[in-house]
Amino acid sequence: MNLKRPIGATLLILFVLSVVLFVWGFTTLYELGENKTKVNAETLLKVSLQGFNVCMLLLFAAIYIG
Repeated sequence: MNLKRPIGATLLILFVLSVVLFVWGFTTLYELGENKTKVNAETLLKVSLQGFNVCMLLLFAAIYIG
C-alpha cells in the first residue's frame, strides 16, 4: 500500500491553507497598524517571517514526500 501520494497531497493542501492564512493574517495586522493600534512594523515583520517559514517548510515537505 503506497502512502506517499495521500501524504503529499495532504501536505500540499496544508501548504495552500497556510498561504491563505498567512495572507489573511498579514492584511489584518496591516489594517490594525494603519488604525494606529499597538501593532508596529517590527511585529508585522516577525509574523510575516514566521508565516513564510511555515509555508516553506510545508512546501519542501510536500516536494520531498510527493
